Amino acid sequence: MNCLEKLRKSEKLTQAEMAQTLGVSASFYSKIELGIRKPSRDFLIRIKENFPMCDMNIFFAELLHITCDN
Repeated sequence: MNCLEKLRKSEKLTQAEMAQTLGVSASFYSKIELGIRKPSRDFLIRIKENFPMCDMNIFFAELLHITCDN
């Protein structure tokens, strides 16, 4: 389970509800959560605006881990 999925589940939201909260399509959100697309700066800003308690370092730590392991 990735950090975005953990955040969504901790808020007890479906992918569609999370997408609606963030103002993106469910398809776009799903691709980011599954790792098919990388989150854009705008997407990360929307997460921080909607979930201010979220430690944004979790996104960068996960990306750094992926980058360093390759």
